[in-house]
Amino acid sequence: MPDENPLLQCYNRGCGQKYDPNNNKEDSCRHHPGQPVFHDAYKGWSCCNKKCTDFTEFLNIKGCAVAKHSDIKPPEPEKPAVKAVEYDRVVEVTVKPEIAPALKQQLCSNTKQNEQRKADKSTEIAVGTTCKNGGCQATYEGPQSTSSTSKKSSLEDQDSKQVQCRWDFHQTGSHVVVAIYAKQYCPMQSVVKLSPVRLSANLVFPQQSNECFSLDMELRGIINVEESQVSMYGTKVEIKMKKAEPGSWVKLGDPVAQPVAVTKKVSGGEGGN
Repeated sequence: MPDENPLLQCYNRGCGQKYDPNNNKEDSCRHHPGQPVFHDAYKGWSCCNKKCTDFTEFLNIKGCAVAKHSDIKPPEPEKPAVKAVEYDRVVEVTVKPEIAPALKQQLCSNTKQNEQRKADKSTEIAVGTTCKNGGCQATYEGPQSTSSTSKKSSLEDQDSKQVQCRWDFHQTGSHVVVAIYAKQYCPMQSVVKLSPVRLSANLVFPQQSNECFSLDMELRGIINVEESQVSMYGTKVEIKMKKAEPGSWVKLGDPVAQPVAVTKKVSGGEGGN
């Protein structure tokens, strides 16, 4: 004998339950009255501004409204409902840093020293002058005596100097703070970029042949870029990111894979093109 009261499938978004039509109350169904939003690395709902990067977390986002269950499929939207939700625009923003007064003073001092070095180099060196660098017994015999040595030294420095910076992070209920420990970087050339789901930092070291340190992470959670800030000190760069939603992150995120340069080997006979 067939069941007299078969269960019906509820088609309210975010519900997915079956229900007894004879026991369907005004608060039986918890669902999302808005539209699902999928944009770049994150997913969410337009009705309650809930969003996340993991699809399983998206499926488990609790509905923001209650009503009766419904066995009528909602009409498909003609266009994705994204215009009303500004956070759907994932824009990477270069954050203007706050430079500590001590670092500003250090930059001013370095500028004066560089100007003095340029002035010293512009002074003509007399032929026959012994080199003042320690361990060098050569004498200056004109511009041609320095070109080969300088070129070799410059190439050796470029090959041997690699910038390695230590970094870590800590968090509170409302912020995640990343600290990159570095000295002698140039705050004017160094850049920190943020998007709701990504952190990209690039520090430039002019005194080390303009070598760089890069940190590029896809964040574990989502941040509010407008309420985040970057502070630059003499020994570190501090990136304070405002969490879009309170809660604990199990880790900062995952490194963004960098493209691998591929060298194409061309084979051919001697003198071929």
